[in-house]
Amino acid sequence: MALLKDMTVLDKMFELNLDYLKQLDVYIAAGEQALTELHTVKIPALEAEVAASSDVMAAQRLTDLRQAATRFERRLHDLKLTRMVAIQTAPQIRLIQSNDQNLVEKIQASVLTTIPLWKNQIVIAISLYRQQRAVELQKQVSDTTNELLAKNAELLKTGSAKVGREVERGIIDVETLRKVNADLVATLEETISIQEEGRGRRLEAESEIGQLQMELRQKLLELRAQAPQVAPGDQPQRLTE
Repeated sequence: MALLKDMTVLDKMFELNLDYLKQLDVYIAAGEQALTELHTVKIPALEAEVAASSDVMAAQRLTDLRQAATRFERRLHDLKLTRMVAIQTAPQIRLIQSNDQNLVEKIQASVLTTIPLWKNQIVIAISLYRQQRAVELQKQVSDTTNELLAKNAELLKTGSAKVGREVERGIIDVETLRKVNADLVATLEETISIQEEGRGRRLEAESEIGQLQMELRQKLLELRAQAPQVAPGDQPQRLTE
């Protein structure tokens, strides 16, 4: 749309440039005619007047006219240069319009042909992507199924062997009974030994206690025999210190 707008603007510019060129042709033709009149009529007449008289102002008018003619020639030359630029602008505008037109046609062709092709290719790409995802998913399902079957078979084999061994095993192992019996016998023997040892120590203690009682009684008898006799009315001497 931007290119189409540019083409419209350029077409208007071409028409304006053509009008401008026509106006320049008129101005240049009039300027050349006026310049020719200056060089062929006015300046020669003023030169003849200056040559025939000694008027200083006539000479000044001739100088001013010649300078005006020179400035007019420069202005006319500028118009001719501008006309050349206007002439060159016309093919430039047409060339830009032609390029814009080619681009517009190319873009329209792309819109009509390339974009539908893109749509088709995008649909194909999406379908292939989904297909690939489905293949990967199916592969994962198959791998998981095979892995599950293999693991279950291995577990069944191991579990069956363990169950068989456990079923054939007694409630209590003979090794356990043997160890318990050995520990029990050792405990009983140790208990009997401790009891016998305790009984012996008690007998020795009773004999020793009897001996100690006899010694204590003997000492008490000896102590009583040696103690002085005190009369009933006598009082023991009180210690003052």
